[in-house]
Amino acid sequence: MENDEYGNVFPLELYVTTSEKHPVHVTITSPKWTKPSVSETVTVTPGQVVRVNISDEFRMKGSLKSSKALLVKSDGDIAVYGGNKEDYSNDVFCGIPTDALGNEYYAMCYGPAYRKTELGVAATQDNTVVKVTLPKAPNMTVTYNSKTYHGGDVITINLNKYENFQLQSIGDLTGAHIEATHPVSAYSGNIKTNIGTGKFQDHLVEQLTPVDTWGKKFVTAPIPKRTVGDYFRVVASEDNTVVKIAGMPSFTLAKAGDWKQIQLPSSSYKSINASKPVLMAQFVLSQLNKFEPADPSMMIIPPYELFNSGYTFATPEYSHPEYFKYENQILLVIESSKKDGLLLDGKPLPKGTKWNPIEGTSLVGTYVDIPKGSHSVVHKDSYTIFGSYLYGHAYHESYAFPTGMRLAKINAPCTPSKSVDGDGLDNDCDGKIDEELCTTDNKKQDDDGDGRIDEDCTDPTPEEVPDFCKANPTAVIPSLTNCAEFYNCSDGNKAHECQYPDLFSKISHKCENFTGVQCNNRTEPQAPCEYNQNLCNGKPGCISCPKRLPSCVGKPDGSQPFPSKLWMEDYVKCYKNRTMSVVKCPKGQYFHPNEQKCKTKVDKVDVPDYCTAHPSAILPDPANCAHYFNCSDPTMATITRGAGQTPGNYRKECHYPDLFDDSIKKCNNFEMVNCSKKPEPQAPSRNQNHKLPVNTNKTYVKLSTKPVILVQRDFHLVWGNLMD
Repeated sequence: MENDEYGNVFPLELYVTTSEKHPVHVTITSPKWTKPSVSETVTVTPGQVVRVNISDEFRMKGSLKSSKALLVKSDGDIAVYGGNKEDYSNDVFCGIPTDALGNEYYAMCYGPAYRKTELGVAATQDNTVVKVTLPKAPNMTVTYNSKTYHGGDVITINLNKYENFQLQSIGDLTGAHIEATHPVSAYSGNIKTNIGTGKFQDHLVEQLTPVDTWGKKFVTAPIPKRTVGDYFRVVASEDNTVVKIAGMPSFTLAKAGDWKQIQLPSSSYKSINASKPVLMAQFVLSQLNKFEPADPSMMIIPPYELFNSGYTFATPEYSHPEYFKYENQILLVIESSKKDGLLLDGKPLPKGTKWNPIEGTSLVGTYVDIPKGSHSVVHKDSYTIFGSYLYGHAYHESYAFPTGMRLAKINAPCTPSKSVDGDGLDNDCDGKIDEELCTTDNKKQDDDGDGRIDEDCTDPTPEEVPDFCKANPTAVIPSLTNCAEFYNCSDGNKAHECQYPDLFSKISHKCENFTGVQCNNRTEPQAPCEYNQNLCNGKPGCISCPKRLPSCVGKPDGSQPFPSKLWMEDYVKCYKNRTMSVVKCPKGQYFHPNEQKCKTKVDKVDVPDYCTAHPSAILPDPANCAHYFNCSDPTMATITRGAGQTPGNYRKECHYPDLFDDSIKKCNNFEMVNCSKKPEPQAPSRNQNHKLPVNTNKTYVKLSTKPVILVQRDFHLVWGNLMD
């Protein structure tokens, strides 16, 4: 989307990180845009943030249709954040994967806008018809395709896959209704604006959440280290939506798309409940003085129902890192009784962390300062959910976005279904997901307070497995932490492991082909040695796992070298980071690690590497039928000295006029050797051990009292007895 270009023009930015335990390969392409095109491949490792710069040509300008959509694909779970940065103007959004997109959205912006408000849509399928109903707001005009539209008008745009459009207005587009015939991604915000009474401005953008993921229960946490308060906007998806804020008067949104803005003090933590699903966003107010550095920013607030049990995220970078750096804070909201179980980057929160009660709930909120980089925050009990938001500020810039959410379709038509532990579904259609702890130790408590018991179960923790198995003696349940492990209650609730490379499916409760299993928050082992079954575990004489079963993690699909058996006959077959098999080349061949194929001949340049793997080998020289390579003797022969070769090239020469016979790996009478297409030296002058004076017009012989060979150019032989 458009950002105000003032001074330096910055590229767009994508930040990619992962919670996987192995490297993840990510490709970023522009399937339809070629001026310029984007084709980037990066590898992201755990704890790493990779920033990919995208040409500013992909920044949309004005109200128009284009084909500038970017496609991000990976072979593992990733988190993606988009940054739209210009001089002292920046905001960041949390990317939503394609399987969580929807067909209906409402825009969220800020007004009155200093510059224009804007919204954007990108298609995921061909023949997508998008209708945008403009809100009836002051100064609502949109000029698109040479036609001007006003509040209440409908703009219809046809898109094919990877096409997109942007609409802008001097009026406030908040509440604009976006409907599509196929799932689309949608964005909205402001080119650049101030918020409140401060004069400082910033770009605003968020990727919108589909209406079928909206919720009714929200909690607010104030922006840290501010005193001017925060704005919140609430947008209705249905008519006659009543919104209640703890300690404040309620209000009603009469029509779908209607919205209301409220201001809460910087010390205020509130609960907000709606009678029907709503969208809520928090706005950072403009900086008023140098003691509170900040700039406007907009952040979608996920409903409590979509809180997750863990998040991996990355901090963005200030527009001029040579001068300033962002001060980053993570904001957290959780049940008070569960707060001590939070782990930030694997460690408990800092001592002295101050928790603030959230009025009208049993929840508490806080913030923690964090450094630049990639981070993760989880709860030691994986069924405990909490909210997490990231905020950063510096001189004339700030950003804010949720670090993630579950994005389940809690606001879609629901049919009650049988509970499968941890299936990520709303089995009882109460707008909550996996909210019951179905163990005997839990004593059939109504965890979600809906009057029903154990109707939508979460996975038990390892500590809870014995109690769970007592109540369910034939159950087979997944491990909470490892996607290849499970518990079989009929077998003394022991932990079991799928055969490599299978994974355990929460849906079928069986081990299945890894390509069809969703691991979600469970660790997904990929290398053979990440499976306990392949480890030695103290077995006498066992060869260590990596030497037997090399890893394919991070390697392309297909044939790859065996790391501990380079230049030998062994190689591995890789597929989606898995080692599918260890294979041998046909007899007499070796696997070339660079060309990634089996070969018979050894090129001269590869001889040192080949000889290291085969120290007793004897090889023919493909460039000379009288030369060969002896891997057992790396010292240089007379021939290599004369030719100016470096020591250690293993090359030797047969005694003249013998030639090297590859069939017996020895020098042999030249009449018995078939040189095929290799150069065949014939004259002594072409033999380094029998160099004669160089004169092409004369024939030289060595005098002797014994029979010798007279050498003719055509190699006809004459025996004789030469005298002085």
